[in-house]
Amino acid sequence: MSDALNIHDQLKFKSKISFTSESCLNYIRRQHSNEVILTLIIPVEILVKWNKIIKSKKLSVSFVDLLYISQGLPGCCLKPEATDRIERRLKELCSVASKSCVGISGNNRVKKLKQVKKLAIHRHEVEDPNELPRRIASLEEEKAKLQEQVDSLEAKCESLVEEVLEFTQDRRRITELEQSVENVNDENEALQAYIQTLLERDCCKHCDSTNANKGLTYDSVSKTQKQRKLKELKTNAEKSLWFLETFGLKLDSLSLIALDGEKVNLQYNGSQKSAYQFLSDEDKDRVKSVVYIMDKFCVSDAAYHEFSMIDQEGLVRSYLIKQCKHALNKLYTITRTPGEWPGAQLSFTAELKHQISKQIEQLGEQMPSTQKVKISGDGAKMSRVTNFVVLSFSLLSEGEKVMSAKGVHPVGILSGKEDYSVLQTAGKDLFQEINELIAAGKIN
Repeated sequence: MSDALNIHDQLKFKSKISFTSESCLNYIRRQHSNEVILTLIIPVEILVKWNKIIKSKKLSVSFVDLLYISQGLPGCCLKPEATDRIERRLKELCSVASKSCVGISGNNRVKKLKQVKKLAIHRHEVEDPNELPRRIASLEEEKAKLQEQVDSLEAKCESLVEEVLEFTQDRRRITELEQSVENVNDENEALQAYIQTLLERDCCKHCDSTNANKGLTYDSVSKTQKQRKLKELKTNAEKSLWFLETFGLKLDSLSLIALDGEKVNLQYNGSQKSAYQFLSDEDKDRVKSVVYIMDKFCVSDAAYHEFSMIDQEGLVRSYLIKQCKHALNKLYTITRTPGEWPGAQLSFTAELKHQISKQIEQLGEQMPSTQKVKISGDGAKMSRVTNFVVLSFSLLSEGEKVMSAKGVHPVGILSGKEDYSVLQTAGKDLFQEINELIAAGKIN
């Protein structure tokens, strides 16, 4: 019902749908079964609006629904089998009306919108009031039969629910028994492992020469082979340091340095140290370079993941790419602009502080104590129906740099027409920050 009311609010026009029966002669209506009993006279303005509502797909309505909502059929009700023809006819009329209004404006468009289209309604397409009681009685009988079927199905459902409950209880019991068996097996495996550990300790097998490296050194193998050697080294080191537990200590990590200077850190506490935040500065710069190339050439995460699976040695892992993007997103807080127009905005105060801080680093003591800030708003027409409005500011103390793109610092962009009402709504947050700074007269 609320959707219908919203559509009704959108269909308020100066012109309305009217109807007439003058195009149908009496003797013709008596001779033909598909006689025209009503001719709808629909203004082009309404047809164009209907076409926009249907194409927007915001509401799941048909042209016939819009006809009812617009009160185009007073006192009439269409038969279900007749709606297909009227739906097709209305679709054709709306399409023709919309195409006829493309590329015209001013008085020509006003005249075009005042023109009308006619739609004939046949007698066999309208419900007969005398047949309604009989149809209602038939539907009541059908409803009673369906109710009996529903009652029967509900009884069957109750029986099935009871069976499902019994089955669920049996299944839960089986699961508990399986879990008990699994726990017993785990305890047996733990005891066997403990016995094996005692045997190895007593026999001093951890001092065996089999732990020594029999292949190439760590710095002379590929990245994949390095991972394998680290796994082997991690296991052998843990065996060799078995005595730590006798002192009440537990191995947490092992720090190593390769012959080529590469730092290696082995973790034993189960924590993940291969995340982006734990990488070295050199590795982070490498990941950032890959992210820059992906953004520049519009390479998706899914496509890069497939590449990384093919070349597992040379390419950066895809999860590091995602973590790097997440870390970069934290540098700036981007929010949506208010209103119905799509757009994004930065904090004006934070961006101004950032630019002033950069000037302080460059100028030092020569930095002026008073800053003059220029607020700008510019619109750009990207296509026939697409406009963008960019809000930005410049520091006049930057001199000639203000006239270049480097001296303009955008703080907001939105897709909408360059209009005062649009800017008043979409730039509300930015203007509020600007007014607060003007009132304060300073920035901390």
